Amino acid sequence: MFPKLNFILFVFIFSGIFCLAQKNDKGIEHHYFNDLTTSENPGYWINLDTRKQDSLQPSMFFSATNSERPYGLGFESRIPDDLKKKNIYLTIRALLKVADTNQHVLLVTDIRIGDSAIVWKGVNVAKIFGKNSQWVSVHDSLLIPSNLPPDSKIKVYIWNQDGKAEVDFDDLDIHLSVPRIPSYLVY
Repeated sequence: MFPKLNFILFVFIFSGIFCLAQKNDKGIEHHYFNDLTTSENPGYWINLDTRKQDSLQPSMFFSATNSERPYGLGFESRIPDDLKKKNIYLTIRALLKVADTNQHVLLVTDIRIGDSAIVWKGVNVAKIFGKNSQWVSVHDSLLIPSNLPPDSKIKVYIWNQDGKAEVDFDDLDIHLSVPRIPSYLVY
């Protein structure tokens, strides 16, 4: 009888301590959004030279890629100071319009230290989400481990790998937050 009671008491106390430890990270998040309505750059947007005005809706701007400019609107930044040494949940949302869903259009997430890639993930969003000549919402996510070097850079961008036809990209939304799971290490 007593071993069961001791075990239940241990689980209860451990759960309480774990919840208190996780509470310290509550609310740490960073949000970045670019709909290309302005060409101003606070320093973390890349490939803004692909900005193009929509001929049918003059108030709408988007990032246009093709064989001459295969890399579209993107984001590049060091890991924010308050997220260093913490697991990070990265979510990416955007709008995509492709001329042909058979194209190789990758939504790339790249984490680097200097010139060395630590993580590289490319999702073929044309095949997964694409509809010919229609704006569709695309998304991806990645769990970034807490043991990354503190001066690592996160880079997210669209890559029109084939470049055979124009691929349009807009409303890039990047969200970095602390997930509610225990820490883990990458070996």
